[in-house]
Amino acid sequence: MNFRPRLSLCGIGPVAVTMALALGACTPVPNAPIPARSGLVRTVEKNFVHIAWGPGSADTLSAEEQERVTGRLRAELSELAGSMPYGWNISPTIRNLETVRPAVNALSALLIIVPISRGGIELDFVDHRPPPAAEAVISVAARASWTEIRAHLSRVGPALACIPIAVAQLKTALEPELATSGA
Repeated sequence: MNFRPRLSLCGIGPVAVTMALALGACTPVPNAPIPARSGLVRTVEKNFVHIAWGPGSADTLSAEEQERVTGRLRAELSELAGSMPYGWNISPTIRNLETVRPAVNALSALLIIVPISRGGIELDFVDHRPPPAAEAVISVAARASWTEIRAHLSRVGPALACIPIAVAQLKTALEPELATSGA
C-alpha cells in the first residue's frame, strides 16, 4: 500500500497572513555608523548615497553630465569604503567643477599639442565618525593633467579624470587614522 501524504492548505493561510503582518510592521534601520565588534566581526557601513553640489557648481551641467560625475564619485568612494576600519558614513560635496570647451581643446591639441583649458574638481568630504571621535571635513582639489588629451575632449572629462586623484588625496588624509586603528 502506497502512502502519499497530502498537503492541507488550511494551515498555510493563517501562517502566511501572520508572517505578512509581522514583516509589514518592521521598520528600516536608520543609517547610523555601526561600531566594530570586539575583533570577531568587522562591520563596515558604506553610506554616501547623497552627493551634494555646491552653490553654482552644477548650473551649467546637463542632467546626464551631473549623473556621470556623481556616478564616478560613488564608484571611487565604494572602492575606498571597503578599507575603512570603522562604520563608513561620508557626505561628499562637489564644491567646484571646472568644465572645458572640447572644440577649443581639440583645435589646440592639433596646433600646439596640448589642450588650452585643463578643468578640474574641488570636493569637500565630511566624515561622520562614530563616537567618541569628532567628524572631520577634508577638502581636496585636483586639476587634469595636460597629458590626458582624450579627457579634454569632453566638457566634464577632466573632472572625471580628477575624481580618482581626489579620492586618493582623501585616502592619504585618512591614512594616519587607518594606521592607528589597525586596518
